[in-house]
Amino acid sequence: MQRFLIFITVLGTLWLCACQKTEPEELRFQPSPSVPEAGTVPLQLSFGVVEQRIVDTDDPYDDTIPKTRVVNGRPDNVNLYIFNETAEYAYHAYLTKSSLPPTVAVPKGACRIYCIGNLGYDMGEQTPAQLTQFCFQAADPEKDFPPRHATLLSQKLEVTIDRQTTLDIELERIFVLLSVNIKLDKTLDSDARILHVVPYNIPAKNMLFAENRLGGSGEVVAYPINDKSGSSLRSYYTSFYLLENIQNPVPTITDYRDRTAVLSPRYAAYVVVRVEIRGNLFDYRIYLGNGDPSDFSIRRNNHYQYIITIFGTNSSDYRISKTQVTFWSGHDEERYRNTLAWKAGAACGKLQILTERFDTGNEIQVSYKKVSGTFKSQWQMQYKRSKDSEYKNWQPGEWITVHDGNGLSNTFLKFINSDGETRWQTVNNYFTFTLRDERGATYNYTVSTNPSDLT
Repeated sequence: MQRFLIFITVLGTLWLCACQKTEPEELRFQPSPSVPEAGTVPLQLSFGVVEQRIVDTDDPYDDTIPKTRVVNGRPDNVNLYIFNETAEYAYHAYLTKSSLPPTVAVPKGACRIYCIGNLGYDMGEQTPAQLTQFCFQAADPEKDFPPRHATLLSQKLEVTIDRQTTLDIELERIFVLLSVNIKLDKTLDSDARILHVVPYNIPAKNMLFAENRLGGSGEVVAYPINDKSGSSLRSYYTSFYLLENIQNPVPTITDYRDRTAVLSPRYAAYVVVRVEIRGNLFDYRIYLGNGDPSDFSIRRNNHYQYIITIFGTNSSDYRISKTQVTFWSGHDEERYRNTLAWKAGAACGKLQILTERFDTGNEIQVSYKKVSGTFKSQWQMQYKRSKDSEYKNWQPGEWITVHDGNGLSNTFLKFINSDGETRWQTVNNYFTFTLRDERGATYNYTVSTNPSDLT
């Protein structure tokens, strides 16, 4: 039985915006006196960073994992907030390395402490309600995540202070780190190659002091497709910074083969590994989680390492989607690939697309450009889809939708090389057709009128 296996090792392991408008509470922020006043006690604070747990996997690529930005295991700067609502006490300080660690005189009793590390600027006075609504927002994963962006940290805790106290606060990274190590098994065809790896359903906003869940109205980060088609890779390592995405577990899923688009939570995070085998495209969808088949959450301050070995293209595995693209001319009994064949003054062919086991949607578009050859003054390219009653003129660079959903689609092509009087049957015309799927991945196909290219 053909299959693909996923071996998973889960390792423990932002700009700010107010996600919702919150009316400010009536709080009077107070400076900390140099000498504790009556009813207050000194609170000495130090700040560390929760260790990112790394498991030695003997992976030769481990050294490429970006390092988080901390200084001697401590944040560069901290926005500190302390609240004692009973005493109507509120305190804020922006602390840099020169002012760490601080000592603050606080009223006795229950305190709520909020800390934001490595933000790089003073947030000013904020109420607990405003802090609860603060979130990190990412627009560009190549600019807004580490290592280009500082490793943002946060922590919230509630403590009761009744005497002089020393408190060591460990801040957590708000990011998730994902490492993916992919290998194509030697039993796969020799021409098999990895094309790209892309994460999906990654929230664009991350609450600093609350669990972060992606839902139907949530914005997502659009990760760029890093095309590796020119490298003929059979193994590939890469890593991504993500934002937390908590989803409800699915107790009925006890086998990784059931982690499909139909059975998994709609907004759960996943990665797609695209592989080309025998000219066909196969997408392997891997939902992320803690290693338990029922878990679909990725949590902040965790480093998830996936070791993925791909053995085959099992047609009964609904984690695998297939796209087959063929340009051909001739007829069913005698077909020629990647050519347009001359017949009655026009070079004709067909673009045939077959897709299996994709989500609903899966729109595919195509455009073309001329590459070389003899083109007369009134040459034309035309197309006719199954839904079209007649051929339509098609300009170079114009995108048309030729496929949607699963199943088979046919688009008929016709090249007419005319000077206004004569239709010339030239045999040196070359075109590049570019297909683009709904995820933004593009693939090029060369098609010609040269009979020597018939295969």
